[in-house]
Formats: sequence, structure tokens, C-alpha cells
Amino acid sequence: MFIYLGIKKDFDLFFLWFVACLPLIFFTKLESLNRGNAFLITIIVIASFAFLEILKLLSSENLKKLLAIALALYIVLNSILFGVKYFTRYEEDAASSFKVRLDKAIAQAYISASSSEKILISARISLRTLDYIYVLFYLKFSPQEFQLESNYEIKNGEYVVDSFDRFYFNQNSLKVSKDETFIFLLRQEERDPCPSLQPIYQDKWWKVGRCKML
Repeated sequence: MFIYLGIKKDFDLFFLWFVACLPLIFFTKLESLNRGNAFLITIIVIASFAFLEILKLLSSENLKKLLAIALALYIVLNSILFGVKYFTRYEEDAASSFKVRLDKAIAQAYISASSSEKILISARISLRTLDYIYVLFYLKFSPQEFQLESNYEIKNGEYVVDSFDRFYFNQNSLKVSKDETFIFLLRQEERDPCPSLQPIYQDKWWKVGRCKML
């Protein structure tokens, strides 16, 4: 088809690649970087082909040169802006997504808790119900111990862990008596779980404290 239109046959491969990726929009969530790249690569190639074809259709050599220079300047300018942001502000902007210092906050919550204190972990660490994974990873819990002590259920095809060992991931499941204390680890923007608390650790993203129910 594209040969008939006068376009290089190499374009067929990338166009078919793009078409083959279209079902991803309707049947999957494009949260994976690899799935996003499946579209990005084809869009870049198709746009490049389109630009070259536009240049061929132009009769004026001066106009061709002007468009080529404009495109080059656009690419250079955006590359400079990207570089400036990446090496100056990106680390701070992406810190929350990459869970910066979460390992330290989890360690502080764990070592600060007495053997009888329960530990409440924020349910907003991850976008999905995977908050327990960070505790398992950073504290090096054994899989066998987790399987024996975890309380979980399957919701909408997802493995939802309510608690394991002394860790709770849902405050509604955390049962404490009036004079009992517990440790909490929450995001800074989350509401404190009790009116009477003792701060233990905090940084720009996380806060750890001890709560006493009144």
C-alpha cells in the first residue's frame, strides 16, 4: 500500500508495529515503561518519515533548508531543557515515585517498636496493593515466615495483604486497647493516626512516630 503511495517500503514495518500495539490501549493499562516504548519508538519513526516526505514535496530549496534548521533548533532546545531538568530538578520530582529514604523510615519504625508494639504501615506507599513488599524487602523477612503469618485476601484478582507479623497495612484492622501504643509509618501528607503521638523520625517524604490511643 505504502509503495503505491510512493513511500519507502521500510515504513510498512513501523506502521504495522504501531497498529499491532493499538490493542494495548483497550485491553491493558499502559503503566509499564516497555509498553509505552512500544508506541514511542514507532511514533518517532513515523514522524521522521512524515517529515522527510514533506521535505520532498516542497519545491523551494530555501524553504527546505529553513524547515530543516527549524527542526534542528527545536531538537537542540528541547535537549537542553531536558538536560537541565534531569540534572537539577528530576531527582526531587521523582523522589516520591522512587520511594526515596523509605528504607530508612521502615528501619526506624522497626527498631523503635518494642516486642509488644504493633506497626502501622501506610497504605499509600504504592499505587497498587503492594505496600507489604517494601517491608519484606528492606527487613529481609523470609518468604516462609511471610506465608505462615500473613493475613490476606484476593480482591479483583489482586493479592491484598492486610497484615503479617506485627505489621498492619490497614488502620481499620489495627486493634489496640486504650492504653496500648503502636508505631506508625506514613507519608508526610497523610493525617496522623491519633491525637497523642511521639515523633520518632521524619524527612521530606515520610514520618514515623509512636501513638497512644486515648
